[in-house]
This record gives sequence, structure tokens and C-alpha cells, in this order.
Amino acid sequence: MYSQSPQQPVIPLSITQHMRALVVSCDPSCINTIQEALQPFLKSICVATNDEEVDFVLTDAQIFPLVIIDTACVHSPCELANAIKSRWPGSELIFISEDMSSWMELIQRGAYEMLPKPLAMTDLNWAVTGAVLRHLPAKALGAAS
Repeated sequence: MYSQSPQQPVIPLSITQHMRALVVSCDPSCINTIQEALQPFLKSICVATNDEEVDFVLTDAQIFPLVIIDTACVHSPCELANAIKSRWPGSELIFISEDMSSWMELIQRGAYEMLPKPLAMTDLNWAVTGAVLRHLPAKALGAAS
């Protein structure tokens, strides 16, 4: 999908190290792939494996600027998108799904990206890079150059 794109930009860890990511997945392979993709950007990654854990995280005082959700592991991806955007309006949502039929509704509810399963590391890296770049203020990126 992104094979013809230019080289992926490098974002220094020094400007993203305080960002946190929430990963919602019950699939160990998917969690490992996501953690591998996030390692260069973030030091703090929280994993929730079911709806109850997600509900707990949503009541926590911490903010998650990046949220990656495996739709197979939540009861209602659209309701979850609404809840996250209500709690953390500036967060970037990336959804992963075997069924891409709901992608338009999720994009309308604030999803930054929708990726198909099986998850390709290249696609995930591009989506995470784009989400991090969108979240960071231009001033921080200018200071890192």
C-alpha cells in the first residue's frame, strides 16, 4: 500500500518520549507487532485486552494521545471511538480490523487510520508516524530539526 511512498520521516524520541499510547487488543501477535512499531516513538505503552480494562483506563487521569484498537477485541468499536474522543478529544485513533466494512463510520467518528488484518508492519509504521506527526505541535518538530 505504501511501498511507493518516500522514505518514512524520523521523529526523535526526545520529543515523543512523554507521549503515551493505549493499545486495545486481545491478540498477542497483534500486541507484539504494535509494541514493536511503537518502540522507536514512545516509552509508555498501556495494553487493555477487553472492554472492562478499556473502561478502567477511560476513568484514569492519564491522557493517551495515540490509541490503537483491534476491533475484534471490543464490543462496539464505534461506541469506543465516541468514548475516547469524548475523554481525549485530541487523541489519534488507529483501528485494526479483519472486516473493513465499518471503516467509513469509524473515520467519521474520528479515527485517523483504519488498517486491515493481518497487520503489515510497514502500514502500521506509516500510520503511527503520521499520527505522531499530527499530534505533535509544529513548534516541537521545528525545534528537533
